Amino acid sequence: TPIDLVLLDIGLPDASGISLASALSGLRPAPDIITITSERDLGMVRAAVGHGALAYLLKPFTFAAFRDRLERYRRYREALPAGTD
Repeated sequence: TPIDLVLLDIGLPDASGISLASALSGLRPAPDIITITSERDLGMVRAAVGHGALAYLLKPFTFAAFRDRLERYRRYREALPAGTD
């Protein structure tokens, strides 16, 4: 079963979240990625987007912000033409 969405913390304790995003983007079909980070460095966020992240959440975040991001993602997926998953 393909994975549709990965919630990926960029600041993993034992690996680079950016490297993992890069590896995930090489899968076929590649899962969509929403990154979660406490990094305030815009370069880090740009790197994640460059490796396939669709969006990001900045920690700490509220449940409302998390729900909003997931609802936006759902609308994005629903707007895709059939067969483009």
